[in-house]
Amino acid sequence: MPCGRRRTVSVAPAVLRQAAEWLVRMDDEPDAAAQDAFRAWLNSDPAHVQAVQALQGSL
Repeated sequence: MPCGRRRTVSVAPAVLRQAAEWLVRMDDEPDAAAQDAFRAWLNSDPAHVQAVQALQGSL
């Protein structure tokens, strides 16, 4: 892969939507229960992590 190019990751639109909702929720001073729920959601499917990273521009 050429330097400076990002790898394209295909994530289902529904998962991207869920990730966006979680990111908004996590940006609004979440309580411990919300943080635990977010971690559980992330850990339940690798696509969830990919979606969050894609939305944050981390890939």
